[in-house]
Amino acid sequence: MKGSSPLFSNFSSGGSGGNYSEYSSSPLGGNSQPYQKEYSVYAKMMKKDIKLGVYDLKTGYIKNPTARTLDSMFDGKYVGGPHEQMTIPYVITTKGEVIVGKRNGFGRGPGALPTPHPTLIGGLDPKVRMAGMLTIKDGKILSYNNTSGHFRPNIKSIKWADEAFKKYPKHIDFRGEK
Repeated sequence: MKGSSPLFSNFSSGGSGGNYSEYSSSPLGGNSQPYQKEYSVYAKMMKKDIKLGVYDLKTGYIKNPTARTLDSMFDGKYVGGPHEQMTIPYVITTKGEVIVGKRNGFGRGPGALPTPHPTLIGGLDPKVRMAGMLTIKDGKILSYNNTSGHFRPNIKSIKWADEAFKKYPKHIDFRGEK
């Protein structure tokens, strides 16, 4: 299947907070992929997305209608304004661009499609350097991590998030990837 990543079965039991073994447990309770320069969608997740209607074999992943660059939200002082509070999915593209969007970009309720991490990019084989969850508090970055069940990036890839988020303001209680 185009865009699928290999399935992995031999993982260490280490945690995600700094275990830099080849395989690292994900905070999702699943396992991360081995460290790579870029990640494709984990094959088991893609199969679920086909059943849900989020992935089509001819056109690929739908595009989350709320997807936007983090730069577009940054006014030079705040991300989304001084009172912005949110925890949202993010991806870092292979070009280093940060894209964010609401978890339920098509809304909630019957017939509303989910919008997992790959929908922030869309297409047949979305690839990322990093993916996870980003928390903004008072318009500043409070934390970020590698929690993505679709890409399952290795904790070693947090370096891409460190690099991408360094230009944005950090909250006084900033926790980084911890």
